[in-house]
Amino acid sequence: MNNVSQKTNIFQLIKDIPFPEVVRIFHQEPNRANKVPCPFHSENNPSCHVYLDGFKCFGCGAVGDGVDFVSKLENVNPLEAAKAIAQKFGLQFDRVDPPATRSRKRLASLSKALQQWRQKAFLQAVKLRDLSKKALQHYRLEVPDRLLPAVHRVELFEHWADILATGTDAEVLELFKDPEVRRWLKSKS
Repeated sequence: MNNVSQKTNIFQLIKDIPFPEVVRIFHQEPNRANKVPCPFHSENNPSCHVYLDGFKCFGCGAVGDGVDFVSKLENVNPLEAAKAIAQKFGLQFDRVDPPATRSRKRLASLSKALQQWRQKAFLQAVKLRDLSKKALQHYRLEVPDRLLPAVHRVELFEHWADILATGTDAEVLELFKDPEVRRWLKSKS
């Protein structure tokens, strides 16, 4: 098994796995036309097109990458889907313990409110990343002005999602203190 340090973004790690391999492992082998029966609705003829980097079902409209597919198929959040993909492909995502001085303070310093914010903010960061990527793919070079601020921050949203998913509590606390992060990642709860 390959070991990957805590600083590696698990989403970036599995992004290099071709989607046809993911669909093969989690669902079934695509046919010659690179289609599979869509697992998200009932159908007689395969309408789910399999691409190198994702899928699109022309029957129900489901679209996304490997994480989206596994997340919806297994009914889990994106982080759990990413972990499942990494596990199936033999990629071990180990958390490396912080230095002893930080580890003693680590759990004591995080309040329940910060932990809840972390979970909600992670989901919001992934949602913003995915919506920004889809907007960019849909509109290509003619992105409407109202979507430009989000589209220009795709990499930043990925970075925030990485920290929220695998970062230390100190790193999450730094994000929480940043007003711009809190403005973008405010959850509608």
